[in-house]
This record gives sequence, structure tokens and C-alpha cells, in this order.
Amino acid sequence: GFAVLWNLISAPAAFQVVGIWHKEGPIALLILLFPVVGMGLLYWAIKLTREWRRFGVTQLTLDPFPGSIDGDVGGKVQVNTPFKGGMLCRVTLSHIYSYTSGSGKNRSRKEEVKWQDDGYARIVPEGRGVELQFRFEVPTGLRESEEASSRYYFWRLNVELEMEGVDMDRSFEIPVFNTGGSSRYITFNSSTEQPSGVPRITAESLLPMTRTGHRKIIHYRALRKPGRSLGLLILGGIFAGAGIFLWGEAAKEGGMLYFMAGIFGLVGWSVVIGAIYSAFNSLHVSLDGRYIVSTRSFLGLPVNRKTGRYSNVLEIVAKEGMKSSSGHKHRIEYSVVAKLSGKNITLAEHLDSASKKNLVIKYFENELSP
Repeated sequence: GFAVLWNLISAPAAFQVVGIWHKEGPIALLILLFPVVGMGLLYWAIKLTREWRRFGVTQLTLDPFPGSIDGDVGGKVQVNTPFKGGMLCRVTLSHIYSYTSGSGKNRSRKEEVKWQDDGYARIVPEGRGVELQFRFEVPTGLRESEEASSRYYFWRLNVELEMEGVDMDRSFEIPVFNTGGSSRYITFNSSTEQPSGVPRITAESLLPMTRTGHRKIIHYRALRKPGRSLGLLILGGIFAGAGIFLWGEAAKEGGMLYFMAGIFGLVGWSVVIGAIYSAFNSLHVSLDGRYIVSTRSFLGLPVNRKTGRYSNVLEIVAKEGMKSSSGHKHRIEYSVVAKLSGKNITLAEHLDSASKKNLVIKYFENELSP
């Protein structure tokens, strides 16, 4: 209903773009944003409607209840669809901090993922439908579920069932507390579950590694995330372009337009520069049995080089990297670094779950041990 209403309101303006262009110039293109958003809303509404008609209610049962920090978060989701070979179900467990920013009419709610793990559910035939069984091992030190307020922590489970035709995509906010409880009926770990046809995940498979004699080379090439870099470039370009346009208008009107142009320009060009660096930087790590050599380059030119002895490594730890979100889905990336006295050396990047970064940490702990 909202999508239809939005399109009814925005459609007449779209037909007047040519006339506005002749009078006001390129600013008329901003009017086209409304019908574009409207078509996106309509596509989203149709997709959700088709999904609902196919799957209906999906009931989640937790095991244990509630989910447990320093224990298990597991359970099953009942889906009213026949079992078929080749079905895949991806599950993601996220620990999220929700907060409000701004004040008055400018207040908005934002979410930031603090911890995340993912893997596959086991698909079990049950009556005329299927059960999607899952279990994650949750480490200690994370926050419990809290009552909704201006700032609070909560846990979200995303379930994506891939099928012919319409896929199922559901999310659940679930209670997770520091009980140390374990699952009674589900013994496998979703983060290591290996459905038929899905390659086994190992530390070596997560690292872009080659071997040259006794030397191991880990090389993250430039343009390794082209879609993300292009998206950031377009977003930054829009803001930067708006800043340039507003600066031109400020020359005529003056006043607050200079301030607005400065803000748009600062944000836009910062994002553009970040997108270009993200696209064209590379990381080269060499391990020869005694020394670590890590070189960060930009456009093929070295910009940062660090070396260290294996024997000087104090510990291998993970650091949070880039975070992104789309609707109710969040993604967090981890990097793995070797801590030495006075410096950190990056060993791996772009690990998109807690279990994957733990695999890589254990690999380097064994690799760099004296």
C-alpha cells in the first residue's frame, strides 16, 4: 500500500522533468529520485508478498531457551515447503548495538554490529515441510539481550533458504543471556557444517596464499572488492557533486549555502578518496620460517612496510574492520594481526565471520610458534 501511494504521488512530477530542466537546469534530475525510490519500494513489496504466499509463518524454537553467551545459541525453524535435494540454508547470528542519534525531529535509530558468526543450517524433512536446524557457539564477554531503549544491545538471527523460484529470507530477534547453557538436541556446529556441494572451509582456503619453495606468500590484490569500491565511489560522487552545485548556488545566494556546500563537499570527497584507496591498495605478506614481511601498496607503490621475527610475536589477535548493513542484515569484517613490541603487522583481511577469523588466528599461532 505504501509503495503504491508513493508511486501515485511521485509519478506526476516525473512527467514534468523536461519542463523543469529548461527552467532550472540539472537540479531537475533530483525529481527523478522519487520515482526511482518508488519503483524500488514496489519491487521490494512484490518480493515480500511472493515470499509470504510461498512460506507463510515460520516458527522458531530455540534450544537452549534462552540462547546462551559462553554456551550455545541453537534451535530450529519450521518451514512449510517440501524437502528437495540441493536446498541450502545460510544462517547468520549477529550481536547488535542499537542507538538513537540526533535530536528533535532529526533523531534517527541506527544499528552497529558488534559480533557475528555465520554458517549453514542442517535441513531435515519434517512432515510435509522441513526443519532448519542450527547451532552456534557464542564466546564469553558479549552483552546480554536488553530491553528496547534509546541505547541497547540485542541479538538477531537471519535465515536464508535458497530454492528454485522465490527464496526465503527471515530474521528473528532472539533472547540471549549469560547462562552458559548448551543445546540438548543439536550437536553439530553451523559455522563448520558442510552441506553437499559446498567446499570445506579451512584457514588455507580463506587466505590468498601461494608457496614458493619454503616461503609462503599471502597476497591481497587491488580491486579485490570492486562492487564495494564502486558503491562508495558513486555515493561519494553524489555528495561531492551536490557540494559543487551548492557552492555554485551559494555564489549567487550566499548565506547558509556555503556551510551546506562545505559539509556535502567534505563528506563526499572523503568518501571518494576512501573508495579510491579501497579499490587500489594491496597487501603482500611473506613468511619464510623466521621473518614476517608485510607490505601495503597503493597503485603498485609501497606505502607501508613492516617486518618482524617469529620469535618476537607476542600474540595473534583479530581487529574489527569495515561494517556494512542492508535492511536487517549486517556484515562485519575482521583482520588478523601479529602483535609485536611497539607495532602490529597485518597478516589477513576480509574475514566475514567470527569462526573464520578464529580459524585463521589458530593457523598463524601454529605457523609462527617457535
